[in-house]
Amino acid sequence: MATSTSSILQRKAILLSKFLCHLQQAVQSRQGQDALLLFMSETSRLLAVLLELLARTPHIPRLSSLSGFNKTIRPVMTKAAGRFQSLTGFLDEWQMINRMFGLLDVLVGTGQFLRDVRRRRKENLVTDRKDMALESLQHVSMILFHLCEGAACLASKRILTLPSKTQTRLSFAAVRAWAAFTFLDLARGAIEYRKMKKRGEVTSPEEQKEGGKDMQQWRSQFLINMAWAPVTVHWGVDGGLLPDSLASLLAVYATSGIFKDVWKQTA
Repeated sequence: MATSTSSILQRKAILLSKFLCHLQQAVQSRQGQDALLLFMSETSRLLAVLLELLARTPHIPRLSSLSGFNKTIRPVMTKAAGRFQSLTGFLDEWQMINRMFGLLDVLVGTGQFLRDVRRRRKENLVTDRKDMALESLQHVSMILFHLCEGAACLASKRILTLPSKTQTRLSFAAVRAWAAFTFLDLARGAIEYRKMKKRGEVTSPEEQKEGGKDMQQWRSQFLINMAWAPVTVHWGVDGGLLPDSLASLLAVYATSGIFKDVWKQTA
């Protein structure tokens, strides 16, 4: 019995070690760190929203009838929701600081894109003008996103002297730039789908298990963008458009998909 328990603990320790090694590899890049922080932040936000919703609900089947529910469990839910909200705020700030380095990645990527455009023109290579125009707009929207978010973050810490209204406008402008990037990516995804369909690369989910990696990657990215699209619109409007619970659920789905892709890339 002791040997059996020891072997089980040993196997669990090995699995834990492999998991931690894989996680360490996944977060070595700034992209991996950002993906993990996003997932943690949105999960924390969803838990805060759900706990607060449960605490405010006057009658919960099977729970409201329990003795001491209103006196004990409701206050605990309210307190836990507050803790998760604080954690979400902390993780959001961590993300913003981490994303300030992302501006360098965006500028480098934009430079590479412009050099590629010039090279194609010199060599008279066939290019998809629609896709190129959409990609150029994506670069512009990402630059605006990082500049607006960074300025709003620095102003909130009193490093930049900006009125509170200007800070709010910059925050909304950053989210709207992100929304523009997301919808542009959906448009590019639709164009890429038509190209794959012409090449006969469109496969069903069952066929993807045997092959069709390009289609599998396209489907994953498209579903992530479909989840992000309403969330970015919700965050970009004062007061929001969706229930917080739905927006948080969509955000968790999107961020889990992003981190899942990062996890697979580092496998």
